[in-house]
Amino acid sequence: MSRDHYSKAQSAFLRLFDRASIERLARDTGLTKRMRSVRPFELLMALVSSLGSDATCLADIHRAYNAQTGEHVAYKAFHNQLSKQAFEPFVEALARQALDTFMVRVFDASIAGLRQFDDVLVQDGTCFRV
Repeated sequence: MSRDHYSKAQSAFLRLFDRASIERLARDTGLTKRMRSVRPFELLMALVSSLGSDATCLADIHRAYNAQTGEHVAYKAFHNQLSKQAFEPFVEALARQALDTFMVRVFDASIAGLRQFDDVLVQDGTCFRV
């Protein structure tokens, strides 16, 4: 990977995992009304890191959260945060942002070159006359 690609990837990750934008998204989706012991940025970091490793259950994510924050959040408080109805839209919005950020737009350049042509109608000879 060239230095330029590394720099672009690094800036994309920094934009995606920006604490202020994640907390704003958590407020917009209704996941967070006020900051409690389970905070959205730390929750996302624990979720991403544990799902990127060998996490097999919710307790693994809970342990990752406690290890990363250095706090001891009770399992019930952690579970209550994840069981909110707003957790799904929050994660979905984050996934959409990640896909938009890292999606490779292959056809944008090639489609621009094809716009100079008119539509071409193709006839393969399989038409029957009744």
